[in-house]
Amino acid sequence: MKRRAAKIVLEMVDSSLRRANCRGNPPSKGTALVEGSQATTSIIAKQIMVVTKNKYKANDVKGWPAINRPVSSGRGSHVPQVTLDRHLVTACKTTTTTTKIATWNVRTMLQKGKLDNIKFEMERMKINILGLSEVRWQGAGVITSGNYKIFYSGGTTHKRGVGIILDKEIGKAVKGYWTLSDRIILLKIVKEESEKKGLELNRKKTEVMVVSRKQELPIINIYIKGTRLKQKDQFKYLGSLISSDGRNNSEVASRIAQAKTNFQKMKTVLTNKNISIRTRRRALECYIEPILMYGCEAWTISKQTQKKLEATEMWFLRRMLRISWTAKKTNDTVLEEAHTTRLLISKIRKRQATFFGHVMRREKLENLVTTGMLEGKRSRGKQREKLIEGLTDWLKAGKSLEAIEATKDRKKWRTMIANAVKQGT
Repeated sequence: MKRRAAKIVLEMVDSSLRRANCRGNPPSKGTALVEGSQATTSIIAKQIMVVTKNKYKANDVKGWPAINRPVSSGRGSHVPQVTLDRHLVTACKTTTTTTKIATWNVRTMLQKGKLDNIKFEMERMKINILGLSEVRWQGAGVITSGNYKIFYSGGTTHKRGVGIILDKEIGKAVKGYWTLSDRIILLKIVKEESEKKGLELNRKKTEVMVVSRKQELPIINIYIKGTRLKQKDQFKYLGSLISSDGRNNSEVASRIAQAKTNFQKMKTVLTNKNISIRTRRRALECYIEPILMYGCEAWTISKQTQKKLEATEMWFLRRMLRISWTAKKTNDTVLEEAHTTRLLISKIRKRQATFFGHVMRREKLENLVTTGMLEGKRSRGKQREKLIEGLTDWLKAGKSLEAIEATKDRKKWRTMIANAVKQGT
């Protein structure tokens, strides 16, 4: 049986290599001196390695070229065996050009030899585009170091900063770059050159959306190579749901639903009366509330949204205390039994005020987006509430301009936030 199996395998490899039109001497029946033994497999593997040159992709489980690896002489060896049936498929498959993109928090580029270390790692791992954070270089610009081009964007001090390192080929395809802040840098790469390196938009996954206050959204037609991109009403970006109407009602509803789902997963702990209510509330703040408040710094909280969030807070407490709706207990009674007060809205407002002060003091792109004015006429009817207006009312800071001026003094701003938290909503 061993001799017959060895002959069949040898004939299959011989015929498959002849069909593939590969150069070299295909193995014949007379190649194997000892039929049915381990030497048969070893000789066949050697013949395949001779035929499969660098321009062909040698098949291996881990994708390494088999031509540079020793041949296994049996099961006792730790070298992977050459899989004959897989060589029938991939022995003459040509490789395609790919582009490797990676990111790296380098912590600082001010250390001596740090740039050389990064270039060495890029060459070792064959990375074509590397995004860097915490570069800590001042100013913005572009430098060339060996076969690499470095675009960077920093601030006025040695804090933060981002950068992008490109290899020689992709560096030639850069048409322009924009340094928006010490957190954002944009590159424009020529389409033809980027496609040569495998950088191409996925037309099936790329979608477009129009943000407008009109009830009937305008239809836009954007094409890529003759394919019209799909227009969406909402999509998720960095975990947050963005809607075409510019409101955050869908995002808040989504966050509430996710928080309730995770509450049910931890129901055995959060509703366990053998655990004190204080400990269970701390578990709620640790595991459930972060899910609910994710991205809340950008929410515009209307009266309707505030009612939904307060109702969600009471939903958690009633289930932790196992109070049914048929008990007809008021919210004040539930809060007394839980030994707490309404804190959710104050936590969200505190996060918003802290982030708002940070944005105002930096005076970068985010500041312009928040305080900038748009050209055109105002729409009819009551205007939408703005984030800064809600914060001003919560802080009792008077007018919006006064609140913006107060953010420049960090100690004063923190004092205003602390006083608003003490007073509650």
